[in-house]
Amino acid sequence: MYCSHCGKEIDDDAVICPKCGCKVGKNKESNVMGLLGFIFSLVALFSAGIPFISFGIAGLVLSIIGMVNAKKKSLKKGLAITGLVLSIISICGFILQLVFSFFAISYFEEFFDYYITGLEL
Repeated sequence: MYCSHCGKEIDDDAVICPKCGCKVGKNKESNVMGLLGFIFSLVALFSAGIPFISFGIAGLVLSIIGMVNAKKKSLKKGLAITGLVLSIISICGFILQLVFSFFAISYFEEFFDYYITGLEL
């Protein structure tokens, strides 16, 4: 690696250039999209209902963007991965909730038709 100020070749793990004394090193920028994806996915995971599926989808999209940014800019991707997993879990949970509620409604309709309306008063 080379110092961006004086151009001298320095060690890859160096924090300060030994020739000019300027700070060098890797970019300490945070992965904001990964963090937002994690937050949206966490909200979606602990919420229920149709309005909150949008949080799961937003968390999924933001986490994917965070993963792409992490690869391009050499950023940390832990929160983006976690947000991706949590959003997939929350979306699958929502789909299971819809399936189970559909079967419950059809079961109770049959129950009502057979036991309640089948009785003669």
